[in-house]
Formats: sequence, structure tokens, C-alpha cells
Amino acid sequence: MKLSKRLLEIVEERQKAAEFAAKISARIDEGDQTLPSMYRDRTSDYYDGLKEAHEGAIESLLMAYNAYNGFQSKICDKHGAYWNEYNLSKAKGVVA
Repeated sequence: MKLSKRLLEIVEERQKAAEFAAKISARIDEGDQTLPSMYRDRTSDYYDGLKEAHEGAIESLLMAYNAYNGFQSKICDKHGAYWNEYNLSKAKGVVA
């Protein structure tokens, strides 16, 4: 089922937030001293949990509207961060 424009925006915002949290967590794990102190006040587990919460919200929205079509894990080469990138073709109404 095709999602409304606003719901797609919400899913895309949550996707970006999950990616950001994963990158911060990876930088904390490797002890990156260039990371601003406001991010180092929390543990990498906090940011991993934040990433998982964003991914859970995405999955819930997509499943509620019968638009869930799987995901693939993405890996950031520089810091080793990983996150799920969701297939939004069904949510956008694209016939595969």
C-alpha cells in the first residue's frame, strides 16, 4: 500500500536518525577524539538502542500500512557503523 507523503517523510527522517545514531556509536567504540563531547557523554550502547528504536518505528509504520518489503544492512567503511536500509518501493507505490 502506498504511504502518504507525510508518512514517507517520517520514515525517511527515522532512517536518517538511525544512520546518525549508528555512526555516533561506531565513533565512540573506536575512541574517536574528534567527536564532540556532547556525544561522548553517553555510551555506545545508548546510541545502539536509539538506532534500534528508530528502526523499530520504521518497521511498525511500514507493517501497519502493509508496506513492509524488507531491508538490507548497510556498512559505513570509515568507522564500521551498520544500520538497516529499508526497501521503500512498496511504500512509494512502485510496482516491482
